[in-house]
Amino acid sequence: MDDCETVVYNFLAQRLGFKNVVYEPNGPHSFPDFLVENKIVVEARRLNQNEALSQPGIRPRGLEGVATKVRDTIQRLLPSLGPPLEGVSWYVHVEVRQPVPAGEADFRRYKRRIKNAVRQHLQAFRDGPKQNPTTIPLSDNCVLKLDRAGQNHDGTPWKVCQNYFVMGVCDSDFGGWTKLELQRNLKICIDQKTVRWKASRIPRTKYDEWWLAFIDLINHGREADIKLPPEVPPHNWDKIILINPLNYTQASEIPLYPRG
Repeated sequence: MDDCETVVYNFLAQRLGFKNVVYEPNGPHSFPDFLVENKIVVEARRLNQNEALSQPGIRPRGLEGVATKVRDTIQRLLPSLGPPLEGVSWYVHVEVRQPVPAGEADFRRYKRRIKNAVRQHLQAFRDGPKQNPTTIPLSDNCVLKLDRAGQNHDGTPWKVCQNYFVMGVCDSDFGGWTKLELQRNLKICIDQKTVRWKASRIPRTKYDEWWLAFIDLINHGREADIKLPPEVPPHNWDKIILINPLNYTQASEIPLYPRG
């Protein structure tokens, strides 16, 4: 299982309490990702931001290239800034916009500057008298956004949050933290998973329910005021669930129009 599938497995087995969750029941790299209680198909995928394309028939690419390298640099830094204070951690979201240095040596220097700036700003935030969600410009094309993390449903700190700062979303073109961006990328991801289902040639009647479980890198599984409109590519999915990538106990369900 990759990281995405592991989060979905934990959501199904521990959050929802299903006893019989089978990974890749039809063999490695086959459809579906999970079969639950021998009656529910569950497909897993990251819900990430994808480029907007004007040409039909071309698969959109995730906006993750340079941003992934910047993310890795920042993520390695975060544990050095200490554990949660009073059970509270903070998401560190990073937005990297083009252009960035193209040459390898120039890009390494760019990453060092970003790393030093991140350390300076996060230490000041942590040690300040009061912490509130905030946005911190690091350079002309790199911005941090800090959001307060939460607690488990029983009030205890999340086990996954062992550090004061926890890496959140990092992308090279966020497009805004908006309902519109969530809806746009949901359409792309649903369409891709629907193509995989159709290619499997498994009839819908073989199983009782068909679910999509998205690891939500855009809205972190928080409930959003969104309902997919009828013009979304035909899906026939019974449930579309958005799961917080940092805490599988937090999830929300996207309301769907009735099939047909």
